Amino acid sequence: MLGKLVNDLLVKHFKDIVDYEFTATIENDLDRIAQGEKNWQEVVKNFYEPFNKNLEQKEKEVSRREATEKESEEICEKCGSKMVIKYGKYGPFLACSNYPNCSNIKKIPKQSTELEIPCPKCGKTEGGKIVVRKTKTKKRTFYGCSRWPKCDFMSWKLPNQ
Repeated sequence: MLGKLVNDLLVKHFKDIVDYEFTATIENDLDRIAQGEKNWQEVVKNFYEPFNKNLEQKEKEVSRREATEKESEEICEKCGSKMVIKYGKYGPFLACSNYPNCSNIKKIPKQSTELEIPCPKCGKTEGGKIVVRKTKTKKRTFYGCSRWPKCDFMSWKLPNQ
């Protein structure tokens, strides 16, 4: 989950660097440096100067909240505000977006993994995805909807895409 947050942040704010063409160009430049055809200081300078300028700009523009929080579908049961996913010392957790007026937090259950398969019951209308879950007692694997309890889809077999 944290990896996805970092990746989204990099793609949004440093799209030139995570671009395939940029990577290919840098690899080509490194090969040419190894062959003695290009000066490494020039290559580093051409990369670093625009990168550093962009980095300094992003340090001013990007808030800590954007870098450390992600929206969730959960609603705070204490005040009715949206909950956000935050990342702490022990991993991700849900916190009320209405902080400091409401300090409700709760654990994120670690018993499901979302797949890129739409829920057969609500996927087309509500956007639910299939999640892999485990039963509490025998730890058997089953498949359910990411929108549970709003959608009660459940199957012992992986639904067709």
